[in-house]
Amino acid sequence: MPPHHLIPLNPNDVNRGSTSSHTPIRRVYIQNLTDLLHACLLRGDLDRAKRAWAILIRCREVDWKSRWNWGLLILSHGSDSAQPTFADYEGQDVERWLGSLRIAAKNNEKPLFLHAVVLHLIKHGRYRQALEEISTYINSYPYILSSSLHTYAGLLSFYLAQPTSQRVGATSSREATYDGTSDRISQRDESVSAASSPPPELKGMEELPNPGMMRQARGWFVKALDIDPSDDVAKSFIKLIDNPVGAEQSDEEDEEDEDIKGVDDDDDEDEDEMMDSDSEGKSDESDEDGEEDEDGSEKLERFDLSDDPKRGLAVVTPDALDATTIPT
Repeated sequence: MPPHHLIPLNPNDVNRGSTSSHTPIRRVYIQNLTDLLHACLLRGDLDRAKRAWAILIRCREVDWKSRWNWGLLILSHGSDSAQPTFADYEGQDVERWLGSLRIAAKNNEKPLFLHAVVLHLIKHGRYRQALEEISTYINSYPYILSSSLHTYAGLLSFYLAQPTSQRVGATSSREATYDGTSDRISQRDESVSAASSPPPELKGMEELPNPGMMRQARGWFVKALDIDPSDDVAKSFIKLIDNPVGAEQSDEEDEEDEDIKGVDDDDDEDEDEMMDSDSEGKSDESDEDGEEDEDGSEKLERFDLSDDPKRGLAVVTPDALDATTIPT
């Protein structure tokens, strides 16, 4: 049948699902099977949906590529198994299927398939391979015009720049069992670095992000903003890279320390002024006491007179004050 007669898979299409005399019974059957497949996907009954999908893709008049995302969901269901080997095998089938669709797709649809491959790799914890997949095609047309691919490249670079101990889900079983070359090399390097313990003074530097990967992530986000200025995710991460949380906290702590130091300096100055005023007060008191002593001595010297026979007083001198007596 010519390609322009292919039937797209549109669920709940009343016109094609009606059993009128103008509608072939085969098309009615295909439409009912499409509605059943859509209902099974919504209910989460992927086993029955898989059987319906297998029937539909065998119909030569069905344009199953128009619903490739349904096939991706059905194939990905098998990769959710608890057995890592089975999950990896099913995951490779998904990658091959998406790769074949991307080759045969139109230019404006190819970024969608690459986007699906990247999400599939991220789902299985293969972050480094996802970044390499984007880097391979992102500089060529039509992928270079996709803002979302640049944003995902920035997110993956930002994630891989973080220390291994701070990555979420970095020790998952699927990531450990993946036999990719790049991930095996990175895991081997991480195991070697973990085995050789650094000196105590360098342990804090281990927790810092990789500056080269952070610069690369910022470059991806800047390119995403050039394509789509309304990309809020890229804006937020550029702001986060330029102003890290730790740096903001350290600046705030430095400002608080400076404020506390300024208050302490003011208190010290007040104490010094109080001590100076106290010392000046004490010196003034001592001077006044000296003056009183001088006045007293002068007064005592005034009474250094000869005996007064009329009053019968003895001679009173400053040296003989203790021995002064009054005769009767």
